[in-house]
Amino acid sequence: MSERAGSFGLSLLRAFGPAVIAVVLIIIMHLPYGDASGGVPLPHMALIVVYYWSIHRPDLLPIGLVAAIGFFLDMLSGGPPGLNMLVLMIAQIVLSNQQALFVRQSFAVGWLGFVPVTFLAMLLSWIIASLYYGDNLSAMPVIAQGLVTLAAYPLFGWIFGWFDKMMKADF
Repeated sequence: MSERAGSFGLSLLRAFGPAVIAVVLIIIMHLPYGDASGGVPLPHMALIVVYYWSIHRPDLLPIGLVAAIGFFLDMLSGGPPGLNMLVLMIAQIVLSNQQALFVRQSFAVGWLGFVPVTFLAMLLSWIIASLYYGDNLSAMPVIAQGLVTLAAYPLFGWIFGWFDKMMKADF
């Protein structure tokens, strides 16, 4: 019985691991830190998750899960409704068409591939938010978040790679 339950739990982890990771990281990203002034940019963890898993294991992150992750992030962030959902879905669709370029490449190539994805995601977020609020918002917070996201990718890419190997190895 316990071996069967363990096997079921492992199957669930394999099926929903990236989505669970995304939700946990989004929650951590939205915890109050420091003086809660919002002055410290945090990485766009959902974008990192979508990028990594769309390249390395797209079967574990279908478009419906990406939409749900984006919707969850939208509900927590308080920004324009649907913004993150749209940005993440576009990123995943673009990446699904470019996956062959990045799979089996060095980590540095993967990280370099993340640069234009991050730039376009941040640009699209800034444009949509500016249109939603009817104002030309400052791009500095979006630029800062983009830079922090790019800087955070190597650490989280390594963690996700380790997690992926663990899932393949049956723990």
